[in-house]
Amino acid sequence: MDKKVELKVVGLSGMAAQEGAYMLVLQEVDGERQISIVTGAYEAQAVALRVKGIAPERPLTHDLFTTFASAFNIKLKETYIYKMEDGMFFSYLCFEQNGEIIQVEARVSDSIPLALCFGSPIHISEDILNGKDVHTKSSHPAFAPLNYTEDATLKAALKNAVDTEQFEFAAILRNELLRREAEAKKQK
Repeated sequence: MDKKVELKVVGLSGMAAQEGAYMLVLQEVDGERQISIVTGAYEAQAVALRVKGIAPERPLTHDLFTTFASAFNIKLKETYIYKMEDGMFFSYLCFEQNGEIIQVEARVSDSIPLALCFGSPIHISEDILNGKDVHTKSSHPAFAPLNYTEDATLKAALKNAVDTEQFEFAAILRNELLRREAEAKKQK
């Protein structure tokens, strides 16, 4: 069996070239290797809320699924990104219910927010991390945590979030922009 490496979310940024798309950056827990995953606005919103520790006013789809699973004593043991083919990642969710293990194929863009909702680990195959599409933190072309994303990118993402009625995500982006404005005023 292939060695598994645990990942953590380290960055999320809007993609200027593709409206409504976001770049999610994951890094190995005890190392520097990173992968980038393109995700949609709703999945990015779910990730951003969880990473920032913000509970949405009303449950999002990933929160609803987590609540549903808990009601039936289903636990997410791990998310496992097991394959990369033609630039696309493949993953499965490993659930446990009453001692029985069930694996379910899932899009990586859904698997990661679910792992964050359940508080379960995200693993990736060592073979993928040894591949050509992996970068180190210092060399990653898309590395852009919310705190370091350019104002123009945040403003464009904010407009998109409002236009698509993703108000919780819009609030995160607005708050980051307001924080930056306040900090800039202090420095004057």
